[in-house]
Amino acid sequence: MMKFFIFTLLAAYVVCQSPEEGDMVEGDIELDPDQMAAYMEQMEKAGNSFAAIKSNLWKTNGRADNIKYYIDSQISGASSAISQAIADYQKYTCIRFSRQSRRPSGPHLFFTTGSGCSSPVGRMSRGNSIRLARGCWRKGTIIHEIGHSIGLFHEQSRPDRDNFVTIRWENIKEQNKHNFNKMRASNWNKHDTNYDYDSIMHYGSRYFTKNGGLTIQTKNSADQTRIGKRSGFSETDKIQINRMYCQGSTCADKDSRCSGWTSYCRTNNFVKTNCKKTCSLC
Repeated sequence: MMKFFIFTLLAAYVVCQSPEEGDMVEGDIELDPDQMAAYMEQMEKAGNSFAAIKSNLWKTNGRADNIKYYIDSQISGASSAISQAIADYQKYTCIRFSRQSRRPSGPHLFFTTGSGCSSPVGRMSRGNSIRLARGCWRKGTIIHEIGHSIGLFHEQSRPDRDNFVTIRWENIKEQNKHNFNKMRASNWNKHDTNYDYDSIMHYGSRYFTKNGGLTIQTKNSADQTRIGKRSGFSETDKIQINRMYCQGSTCADKDSRCSGWTSYCRTNNFVKTNCKKTCSLC
């Protein structure tokens, strides 16, 4: 609802490529056999399916208050960045995580090594392996990959994306063009949010470029530098996740005037702190 940079000897490509593994869906999404079969069926219809993430959320009794995770000793150096990413999820959403001293047998997040940055989409019954090469040991990157595991696809996969960005197909490597397919409108749930250039789940301007040129061009040139930054959640990311997971949980405004302050939900810290229900931040 996403890629990261491969450093090569060619300076022109230093910030153009993604170390996410090229044979995965959208570059960094791992699917189980059933999901892959559904995905390929939709690909033949020039789209793909959002249904998997609707049915594989991490809710128990309507809440996601204990997602277990385990960090492989091979990537102990990434522990700090993983902890920072999880802290942001717990700060800005109702999702809660618990670190395990041993790898669990049921659904859980397993942070381990890999040749790039990747994650399954949605909850897997035997656990989600979030693979992080050394270049992926950054808070924003890990927030992004956890995003896949909780059910998010890439922002530029939205069916309405052509109103906001132009895909420069002529600049994309042939084997990676499928990474830029759109969701089918009938299967997309945008949770009543607008297209978000600042989303942690958005591709950068030159992901999968074959010549150093743009692969995603924003309709307004002023927005070009906004996409693909991945330093942390955008305000819309927080709203989307909270609408996916937090509706019906204990959530209340602290001020009776909140209903009249919706236009300040993104810009005013007082409103964001005291009007969490109105602003969909809990």
